Amino acid sequence: MGRGAADARDAISAARALGAPANVRLGIDLEAGWTPSPAYVTGWAQEQAAGPFAGSGLVYGAPYDPGLQVAMHGAQAAGGAAAALVLWSAQPEPGPTPVPAWGPATCWNYPVVLWQFAEDAFGGIVDLDLAADGYSGLWEVPVPAFKDVPAGAWYAADVTTAVTAGLMEGVGGGRFAPRAAANRADLAAVAARIGERAGWVGATVPPAPFRDVSPGAWYAALVAEATAAGLVQGVGGGRFAPEAGASRADLAAVGARVAGRAGWVGATVPPAPFTDVPAGAWYAALVAEAAAAGLVQGVGGGRFAPEADASRADLAAVAARVAERAGWVRTAAEAATEGARHTG
Repeated sequence: MGRGAADARDAISAARALGAPANVRLGIDLEAGWTPSPAYVTGWAQEQAAGPFAGSGLVYGAPYDPGLQVAMHGAQAAGGAAAALVLWSAQPEPGPTPVPAWGPATCWNYPVVLWQFAEDAFGGIVDLDLAADGYSGLWEVPVPAFKDVPAGAWYAADVTTAVTAGLMEGVGGGRFAPRAAANRADLAAVAARIGERAGWVGATVPPAPFRDVSPGAWYAALVAEATAAGLVQGVGGGRFAPEAGASRADLAAVGARVAGRAGWVGATVPPAPFTDVPAGAWYAALVAEAAAAGLVQGVGGGRFAPEADASRADLAAVAARVAERAGWVRTAAEAATEGARHTG
């Protein structure tokens, strides 16, 4: 619930700073971001219910998205403030959009009271939206700028994309730690979020089947989801080794499994185009599939460095490529085209 509550507090602070009246319906715009978890929805709802903008809810660009449905159902099942949460249906394309003829209605049993009609028209963090009872303010959570991610770094755009897509987060203190080694728990977390967004994770997931994954660990549910989605495997002996470093071969393995489930690789895949990936290695076919799907790249000189530690920047790069290929975020070319349409 932590992140949802934290985002709600940020939204309340911004709305107060902008002088928003108490009757403004404060919402979070996730349409170009990520599908929230039930815990996120519950955290957001509880924080909003206790604040000056009570009666607020979520904004999402695709209210029929199965991942959002799971999150809303899970949050409402928890009861309390989340049970009364309002789902706002947002128009995902910029420009004027008339209020639907059906007016306030329901979507999957959730009341729809707002239709966004002026996305990006005013700039900044607040748009105007037409609700059933007048105008409302819309808070859009910006992608954080990490002080340890230089604008010119090779991984800067990948970090932004991975965070925008909701597949990765910072490590606190305004830092992303791009050069830090990623461990297998980090890898499972990204895999689980990909599985959630892709609809490969059901509403009920069995516990992680590994004796070294404590039920109370921060990564326990994520390892369970990634395992259930078929995106990660253990290391043998009933162990997952969550604290062990993830290798670049491990990263390629997740990329290959994502590509396989998404249908991004054909029945025949050429060998991995790297001189240091032996044909008999356990990871050879996986590196080949991930490379063929465009999800991994080499380190230069015709090498892949499969045994080297994967950094958080490496993880962000794969996460970003998955998000772009899946259409969860706009590519740079798409963003440029939309910008030209706004200014032309």
